[in-house]
Amino acid sequence: MKLTNATFSTTILFQFMFILADIACNAISDKFIVRYKMVTLLVIYVIQDALILISITLVCFALFRTNVFKNGFMSILLKRFKLPLIFSIIYLLVTVGLQTDILFSRDEKPYFWGNGIDILYFVQRFVAVFYYYFIKRTALRLADPRFYDPEWLKHAIAHENAR
Repeated sequence: MKLTNATFSTTILFQFMFILADIACNAISDKFIVRYKMVTLLVIYVIQDALILISITLVCFALFRTNVFKNGFMSILLKRFKLPLIFSIIYLLVTVGLQTDILFSRDEKPYFWGNGIDILYFVQRFVAVFYYYFIKRTALRLADPRFYDPEWLKHAIAHENAR
């Protein structure tokens, strides 16, 4: 399958939309208005987690479209895209952990940060920066025509066997 501009543009557009939606979910969930409304907060968290999962799935589908994957050389792709997949999964797990901890601590009145929520909050926001970077970088790297060129694949296999 040859990568077309429409496929590339659509993938990039959706990845950027998912990143912006995730940033919006993180920002909205911190607002005072939403802080005590459990149902609204739960809906925001479900949307955020679904978008993260869709983003990871979109990256996987983009990997599956390459000639490298179609010819069975998954090791070449894993060497190049292992870190983005790992950070995506770590971000999803940290986000779900923070959301769960926040929802369970909402019952406490008055609302306060403590019991490790502030550390988890910082870790989630810190990992989010790397997640956004790697997802954007992966979407852009998958537009490289080499991954769809059979001649480059032959060269990559020869180079890999030479090691």
